[in-house]
Amino acid sequence: MSEPQRTIQYSTVSANLEGLLKLLQSDNKLHLLPEIQKQISEYQPDDEDRVPLSQVSKNIQIIANLIDDESFGCKVVNAIDLNHIPLFSTLSQCQLITEQQGANIPVNVLITLIARYFSVITEVVNLEVNFYDKSIELVLNPTLPGEVSHHQIEGAAVGIYRIICSLSASSLNKIQFSHGLANNFDYKTIFKVGPEFSSLKNSMIFSCIDAADNMNQQTLYTASSIQRLFDQQFPETNDRSRCQHIIQSILSFGEPTRENVSDIMNISVSTLQRKLKSQNTNFKELLLSVRKDTAHDLLVNNKRSPSELAFLLGYQSSSQFFKAFKTWFNMTPSEYKSANK
Repeated sequence: MSEPQRTIQYSTVSANLEGLLKLLQSDNKLHLLPEIQKQISEYQPDDEDRVPLSQVSKNIQIIANLIDDESFGCKVVNAIDLNHIPLFSTLSQCQLITEQQGANIPVNVLITLIARYFSVITEVVNLEVNFYDKSIELVLNPTLPGEVSHHQIEGAAVGIYRIICSLSASSLNKIQFSHGLANNFDYKTIFKVGPEFSSLKNSMIFSCIDAADNMNQQTLYTASSIQRLFDQQFPETNDRSRCQHIIQSILSFGEPTRENVSDIMNISVSTLQRKLKSQNTNFKELLLSVRKDTAHDLLVNNKRSPSELAFLLGYQSSSQFFKAFKTWFNMTPSEYKSANK
């Protein structure tokens, strides 16, 4: 079975075009605009206002070649007005309200929600979030390795970096790119730190100094606001998928509850239960499914240690997690990891 076509929300493409115009103007290259318009293919958004990733990738490579700039992706996204990005606008409003209450959006909440939403709104990369002591790693995995260019990887990194650092006290400790350094551009003017190139992965490590370890009111409010934005842009998403999406987003903040998920969906618990029942499932089944899939992914694909999984899957103790894991797979996490090498 072939994989579904990867796409990008057209609002993201429009924001990048805005950044391109600013870059051409600042670099005195506006004279190239007619040739760019002549060579790139015109976008035709579908009914969900999305365009094919493969088309976007081809157009980006054409533009980069025409303006002869290997740091094109970085510079374009750095030139974008963040207020024109729906995700940033929503999070900014959340931040304003929490600040009025004398609080801040915890950085782990912020990064987790950004990662979940970003990977859907633009399918250029899948974002993998790894929590460590006093730091959070974001791994940027290109969805189409043969088509997504380093311009898109760097652009995604810049966008994520700008949103996180604009809305939190977190700082970027380290950044890695799997591609090589192609020019003498000073990346420190954007990231404050110099990237490591030709690395094994594309990743960013942020400091984590104000993390939340539970679903407090600020966390619930922010998650709910992001979910409303998601619902507006993807109105056809069924309630089962919405519920799974939310569980994945809040899993590392403790045991996900029906109350928390229904609050985020802005419905009552009874309505949530009724909606899930109509789709032949229930909250307990969805939570179990998400935990099992996440456990497999963390152990087998991300090489995380079994001792880390209890926290990442929302369990209150390692013993509680190990007991649950053995009932799922009839083996210990270490045995499961060895069996799936």
